[in-house]
Amino acid sequence: IVHLFTGDTTRAEVSLAREHARSERLLLNILPGPISARLKENGEAIADGFAEVTVLFADLVGFTELSQKLSPAEALNAVTINAAHALGIANRCGSLEPGKQADLIAVDLRGPETQPLYHPLSQLVYACNGSQVSHSWIGGELVMAQRELTRIDLRALTLRTSAWQQRIFNTVSSAP
Repeated sequence: IVHLFTGDTTRAEVSLAREHARSERLLLNILPGPISARLKENGEAIADGFAEVTVLFADLVGFTELSQKLSPAEALNAVTINAAHALGIANRCGSLEPGKQADLIAVDLRGPETQPLYHPLSQLVYACNGSQVSHSWIGGELVMAQRELTRIDLRALTLRTSAWQQRIFNTVSSAP
């Protein structure tokens, strides 16, 4: 059983290393290298919190102060097309155009936290967060519909994690 556990552990470590490398690549697609390093090194937020602003703005240095001076359209442009230009990837993303990557969300603005709804863009930029997202498309593929993930079988994932939990518990319990 030790050999089986060791093999599973080795495979899990290899998989974890592969996913860590993948997450590093994804992080560097989003943030400049120095910002990424600073966030990992200090382990703390660089920007101050701003509860009314969506998650999109959380780690952009100085954005909290800047967002107070921008119109909703300017703030949205700052984190979409302007950010894409700053990262040198505006030819691939940052705006909805034929031939560009299509990552989209649908937001439900009917909740009490977005009422009264006089200016939908202002509500979207300054009052919404992830809890209002009802649908999400990545690369044009629907990955969340009606707040349900479409590519992950949560029941199967829960069963798999429960099985691993039991295996770990049994291993730890039987250790001298």
